[in-house]
Amino acid sequence: MKRALVIVPVVLIALIAVALAAPGFIDWNKYKPEVQKQIKVSTGYDVALNGDLGLAILPSPYLFIENVEIHAPQGSSADHLARLKRLDVTIAFGALLQGMGDFSAVRLVEPDIALEVLRDGRRNWMTPELEEAMTAKREGGKAPAIALQDVEIEKGKFVYRDLKAGGAPASLD
Repeated sequence: MKRALVIVPVVLIALIAVALAAPGFIDWNKYKPEVQKQIKVSTGYDVALNGDLGLAILPSPYLFIENVEIHAPQGSSADHLARLKRLDVTIAFGALLQGMGDFSAVRLVEPDIALEVLRDGRRNWMTPELEEAMTAKREGGKAPAIALQDVEIEKGKFVYRDLKAGGAPASLD
């Protein structure tokens, strides 16, 4: 009986340690097609993950994606909505367990963002999927809770064009 009281906790601790350390040893790149598909389904964005993808649980949940491109919709003057050399995201562990998106740190490396109001008045950053989520929220539905604690932008470029009004692009480097 005493032996079981020692063995069971030791085995449980070992299993928890393996579960927390295992994500660091997995090649997450083979999951890129599924990640791209899920992004498309949930946001409507066509995304290309052209670089490495990584995930770790310790010391806190962390995700990085390199060479990301979000394609612009038809009618945009730019071919992309956003390009990132690298995206680093650290997620608050407690919120993750509760199913909430509490991002304790987000780092965008060399983002190139091109937002436009198209000639027909549509905004190129809005998709039918996002519009539907916003409508559901306005009608009393529940939108996912998302919090950003610390956002860092390194060497970024931001362009806003209003093609409907015919104005010149406003740019921020």
